[in-house]
Amino acid sequence: MPKELYGITFLPGDFVSLFSLFFDNLSTLLGFAGAILGVSQTSTVLATIVYERIIPAAGLMLFFGNCYYTYQAIRMRKKYGKPYTAQP
Repeated sequence: MPKELYGITFLPGDFVSLFSLFFDNLSTLLGFAGAILGVSQTSTVLATIVYERIIPAAGLMLFFGNCYYTYQAIRMRKKYGKPYTAQP
């Protein structure tokens, strides 16, 4: 059942695309963080920077960026009348 919020119609596929892209990007980020920390096993400063600064900031950026991609896909669907995904 489509939901409408602020004049934008959301379909179930919009939310699936949003969360699929978010978790794909987040898992890639965590994989790279693990690789970085695996190379320098003795650096607690690097581990602190990665876990307390980089991962939280990138997680927020991924979520809000993917929300914007979803918004763009919805705008294009309304404009052209064809389905689009939330991927860049």
